Amino acid sequence: MATRSVRLDDEAERALAEIRRRSGGSISSAIKLSLISFRDNVLSQQGRRPSEFFLQYDFGEGGYSIGPARESRRVVREKLAQGRRRR
Repeated sequence: MATRSVRLDDEAERALAEIRRRSGGSISSAIKLSLISFRDNVLSQQGRRPSEFFLQYDFGEGGYSIGPARESRRVVREKLAQGRRRR
């Protein structure tokens, strides 16, 4: 087991104090669990494609679009035609 010395700024000290207070654990266990959590987060993000970012948001059926992107020309033509018919 290695021994490390780290310097924490005020924000990190407050975070560590809050983690210890809420968990009831020691400084060592708080730092260990934080490092493991951070590692898992980094590993889960590694190799992620940009498009996967949006999968975490639920825009509902079709999101805010009026049609699929691959059919954008047709959808825009239809929308424009609908607007002309209303007048």
